[in-house]
Amino acid sequence: MSDNNYIEKELIPFVDSNYQTSEFRILEGHSLGGLLSLYTVQARPELFTAHYAFSPSLHWGDNKTVEKIITYISSRKSLKQFIYMNLGDEIVKSEHESRNTMRTSFLGLQTIFNENSISGLRVKSEVLKNLPHAATSISGLVNATNELYRYWVLPFDVMEKGPEAISEHYKKLSTDLYY
Repeated sequence: MSDNNYIEKELIPFVDSNYQTSEFRILEGHSLGGLLSLYTVQARPELFTAHYAFSPSLHWGDNKTVEKIITYISSRKSLKQFIYMNLGDEIVKSEHESRNTMRTSFLGLQTIFNENSISGLRVKSEVLKNLPHAATSISGLVNATNELYRYWVLPFDVMEKGPEAISEHYKKLSTDLYY
């Protein structure tokens, strides 16, 4: 996928030169864009810290991206990445293989993530069975961001415990966000 060359060599430098940015980058996509987001996990892991994939078309290309992700994940002992992926209520047959569906590919990758514990890799995966394909990005963006920044809000009981507890809370947040 040459899209990663464009993203690395043109898009990121353009955004960095025109806006205040940080090294913490999130790539999100829906359907084929979700496939690109997950493909980038293994193709260019240094480009993005977090990947949101809403109803990713994992079955596209006869599951090649899923195979590449599995190979990459199984070769890693640690990985400072956050991955969110979801799937709506959809069954889309692949043009290449009639028994390969979006759901089958998604659930297979979900199983791989659940069975492989890799230090630093955080994965949130969910099936939104009451949402159609077109609506998964709306709920997914909220769910992914809430999970990514799960310790962002300082709880009142931590504030009441004083400066040391507050400092400890933010250390935990920094670790959780790979700082």
